[in-house]
Amino acid sequence: MPTLRTITFGCPLDGAAPGETAATARRFFAHAARLLDEAGLAARCFRYVAPPVEQWLPGGDPATAGRVAVELEQALGESIWCCLPGPACDTHDSVGRRVDLIDAIVGETRHVFTNMRVAGEQGLHNEAVAAAAETMARLGTTVARQQDNFRFAALAWIKPATPYFPAAWHDGAPGFSVALELAGPFLAACGRHDNFADRLDACRQELTSRVAQTLPVLMRLAREQGVRFLGYDLSLAPFPGDETSAVAVVESMNGSRIGQLDFMFALYAVNDMLQHALPSLPMVGFNGTMLSVLEDTRLAEATAAGDVGVKDLLLLSTVCGCGLDMIPVSADSDPARLATLVRAISTIAQKWRKPLIARLLPATTNARGITRFEHDFIVNTAVLRLDTPSFMPTERVGVFEPLRRAA
Repeated sequence: MPTLRTITFGCPLDGAAPGETAATARRFFAHAARLLDEAGLAARCFRYVAPPVEQWLPGGDPATAGRVAVELEQALGESIWCCLPGPACDTHDSVGRRVDLIDAIVGETRHVFTNMRVAGEQGLHNEAVAAAAETMARLGTTVARQQDNFRFAALAWIKPATPYFPAAWHDGAPGFSVALELAGPFLAACGRHDNFADRLDACRQELTSRVAQTLPVLMRLAREQGVRFLGYDLSLAPFPGDETSAVAVVESMNGSRIGQLDFMFALYAVNDMLQHALPSLPMVGFNGTMLSVLEDTRLAEATAAGDVGVKDLLLLSTVCGCGLDMIPVSADSDPARLATLVRAISTIAQKWRKPLIARLLPATTNARGITRFEHDFIVNTAVLRLDTPSFMPTERVGVFEPLRRAA
């Protein structure tokens, strides 16, 4: 099993010569691969992330964005994924045609991700929420494009240097961040103990060990490449398979099952450990347990069994790592109902200044009611329906700016 989930490298993108930016990224990752190999380590994937599209494509022309995405993907090759962040809707300006950039970026590519920032320091942009939901619905209208929503998300309170896609965006001089593979090691550690405190401590020790194992290599990489090491995202992220389920780790802590209220306590305890066990470590990103329905075998099973619904996932988002991630919904879901989910998760992010995303995948199903995605990172399950009154859309206009007391 790889020690690192990802090394994500960010640097400015030359929109006129994306091949040159790709060459810079390839040199960095070739050096990273050599150092990891020398140390007996491995990464599941390498990823390049660009600054927001406004910085490398001031005119916002979708055709140019699509061309850059295709050229960059071809120049990076099959082994390096890429994220070209989409519009940052953080002012009162209209979103307008900037949503066309999303379709252009994912349209002719396979490994290029993108996003739209809909909430942050400037408030919650309701027009952007609606536009993001309409984009998800549009991508989900045909079977051929439904999987494209794997590569798009609405972002709320996401800071730069987050290594996970599609939440990533870069800012400033070249630098890199990393994420660890923790689900398998944590699950094995829990299996060696018979009470909550010892299991949690065993995971803390496993985390400390893996950071100690990787940090010297990462610092050497930063020094020899002359780039910034931006930090770790210590999230507990799943990967399809019984031995790599983040939900299974949390369930093993106190014997709770996802869908039970005591699961929330165990989830909070794990996330608190991830965020505070190593206080001097440079950290970026989410640093929590990722409840990703289509990436976590145990969570997919619970969803198919009806043990977990959208409201459960919203509640758990108050203490989890990334929000409403990889949520399969029925292919005929109305964009306005999708917007209620994007708005709900953005509201939680806005209240707690907590990084969260909404990655929703409208999907058709087979005769058994199971989704039909084909990807190494995806495990299929039942869709979650949005046809109850809970998801009935209401008025949504303008930018909501919370009032805050001065410190």
